[in-house]
Amino acid sequence: YIGDLSDRYGRKPLLFLGLLISFVSIMAFPFGTHLWHIILIRSFTGFFNGNLTVSRAYLSDLATNVLPEDRTVAFSMIGAAWGVSRFLASAIAGLTLGIPIFGNTYVLPSIFVAALILVTAVLLYFVNDIPDSEQFESTPKSGISSQQSLGIDMKQTTFWQRLAILKDRGKYPLMMLILVYSLHSFSNGALLVVMALYWNQKMHLDQIQASYNFAVFGFVGLAFQLTLFPKMAHWLQSSRQIYSIGATLLSIGCMCILLGAKIRELQDPNWERFAMFLSLIPSSIGFQLSLPVITALISLTIPKEIQGIGQGTSSLFASIARSVAPVLAGIAYSFNMYLPFCILSVNYLICFLIAHHLKGMLVEDSLGH
Repeated sequence: YIGDLSDRYGRKPLLFLGLLISFVSIMAFPFGTHLWHIILIRSFTGFFNGNLTVSRAYLSDLATNVLPEDRTVAFSMIGAAWGVSRFLASAIAGLTLGIPIFGNTYVLPSIFVAALILVTAVLLYFVNDIPDSEQFESTPKSGISSQQSLGIDMKQTTFWQRLAILKDRGKYPLMMLILVYSLHSFSNGALLVVMALYWNQKMHLDQIQASYNFAVFGFVGLAFQLTLFPKMAHWLQSSRQIYSIGATLLSIGCMCILLGAKIRELQDPNWERFAMFLSLIPSSIGFQLSLPVITALISLTIPKEIQGIGQGTSSLFASIARSVAPVLAGIAYSFNMYLPFCILSVNYLICFLIAHHLKGMLVEDSLGH
């Protein structure tokens, strides 16, 4: 529904709302004394904050008349932002987590994050070229939205009717892209959890050491995104191929951990640490080559008059997948710590096969190069 609201009332008001919700929830987080407090706070944030969806819709608005490879590079900047945030957040958490304020060691990291949210809100306020709805066809100054001109009144439709509209407008390729996006989001959410568990229980890394690993993870991805990714995008000129490479690298990253465990049994325990560090490289690059690229393909496939709804629906399925991923990954990990890495490696390969199956069906294929 956040994507729908951004189609009707503009991107900027919804972005401000999301930042406000994030600020409140972050400041409330360290004062939760029970598990249900934390779950309630995070649920509140997830229900009302659709900034990622709105940001993608906004970016799609701006990239309407650009080449597909340039659109891919633009969406990859979301991945670069993710790399920066992962790098900075992990480093800040590692440095500030042990410093108590009011006897609470979680207050200082939350203050840092809340301050960054305020800075973001200030920057957003001074940006004048946010494409509000009346600047685009979604809600022209006549007051008649392009959704209405097509006979679509989103206020009167149910979720399933909106999904049917997306299927009708985007056809089979859009549905398959949303499926890949959901499967991939599930795998990414599970991978981050099992990596943290593996580092702590198998490699005996404490919180600070684990945060440094995540910092390396984010830094490698950021460096790749800013240097090699634009060249790759213009060389291959196919977002589908780029995504396929990213999914393959993530599968290899999972296999590196399994390979390290096997080498440890045969030779030297230090090899497992080497394999763990080695797995960070393909996994980090794979992160940057996958989700940002698949979202670019989705944005290109969704008709622009329902861009916000399309982005919102795809993000909804991805969010559900990410929500159940830690639980299922934890269950698999409890049986065998290497089992989730095997499952995730196969799951990334399934995503690769679906992307390969879509060859010749996507909008970027029909545009030609």
